[in-house]
Order: sequence, then structure tokens, then C-alpha cells
Amino acid sequence: FNKLFIILPYTVMIICILLSFVKLKMVSSKAFKTSDNAQAESRFILCLFFVFLYFLLTTFPAWAVVQFDVCYQYPTLYAIAYMLEWSGIIVNPIIFLVTQKSYRDALKKFYKKCFLAVQSETALERSKTIMYVLPFKRSKSRLYSQ
Repeated sequence: FNKLFIILPYTVMIICILLSFVKLKMVSSKAFKTSDNAQAESRFILCLFFVFLYFLLTTFPAWAVVQFDVCYQYPTLYAIAYMLEWSGIIVNPIIFLVTQKSYRDALKKFYKKCFLAVQSETALERSKTIMYVLPFKRSKSRLYSQ
């Protein structure tokens, strides 16, 4: 039963990657294939390969520790294996950013919008501060000049 938890995800991922590869080949054979399309297609397949490879490299140690240390004699191995397994949450988006231009472009747009929103909020706060400070300074300067 425990082997099912390691075999099932690997099998599902392999089937999904193969199906997406076949679908991509079917679509690209029907469409006019340019060098940009071919490059994007190869980058996508490379991305899927790296995600799957990283999944294999990070989940297998946790499974192996559970299989071979049934009595929990090495808790450090469990901690390291599970930290490695959870690192996929951080590394998978990095793999997508490195291999896919559309993800990089979307991230740039997202940060530009966030930065512009922060700038406009700061400018609004500055204008409010200036409106409150200026009358106060003017009234003080009038007091001192009299």
C-alpha cells in the first residue's frame, strides 16, 4: 500500500507529460511552424522535464527514508528528506521563470503594477502631508514675522 503513494504520482506525472508532449506535437504539426514556435515548444518540454526531474529527486529520498527506517532511528534523515521534498514549492516557480519567457514577462508586469501602486500611494500620502504641513508652517512664519 505504501508503494502506491510513490508509484501513483510518478505514473500520473509521466502520463501527463507524455500527453502534453503529444498534444503539443499535434498542434504544432497543424499550425505554421516557425523558429519561435519551435523554440517555445522545446523550452516548454524542457521545463516539464526539469519539473519532473526535480520532483523525482526531492520525493524519492523521503520515500526511501520511510521505507528503510521504519523504527524512526534517524530523525535527522526524516527532517532533511522532508525539507528537501518541500523545497519543490520554492524551486518549481524558479524553474518556470528560467525556462519560460511568458512567466518572466508576467512577473515583470506584476512587479511594475505593484511598484506603481506603491509609488502612487506614497505620492498621495506626501501630498496629504504637504497640505497639512504647509498651512502650519505658514502660520508659524507669520507669527514670527509679526
